[in-house]
Amino acid sequence: MTGLLIGGERIPLIVFGMAKLRRIKITAVLSGLSLEADLQNVYGSATHREKVKGVPKKRSRETSSSAHVGHAMIALIEGNAPELQFVYLINYLLFNLLGTIGWKPYVLRMICRQSEK
Repeated sequence: MTGLLIGGERIPLIVFGMAKLRRIKITAVLSGLSLEADLQNVYGSATHREKVKGVPKKRSRETSSSAHVGHAMIALIEGNAPELQFVYLINYLLFNLLGTIGWKPYVLRMICRQSEK
């Protein structure tokens, strides 16, 4: 088994990734309703780590991710032009998402926080 040995723990796998997107536009039509989303200045990162500990080879896994969105506008629209009606509109200036999944113990934590300006 290959991996890094730190303090008696063998860490056989660590994966880290980052992405930066200037703008994402999403459009969908479902049963007469139109969904339009526009996300700007999106930064994201993800990390996955697997550890093997001790003689009985106890395995644990942990995955975490974070995202920062500079501006998000999501609209649910009903009807066709010129008779459009907004069913729902969300407009955020800044928000952050943080999430961690641990398979030992089985834990899922998700935090969504709007940044203060």
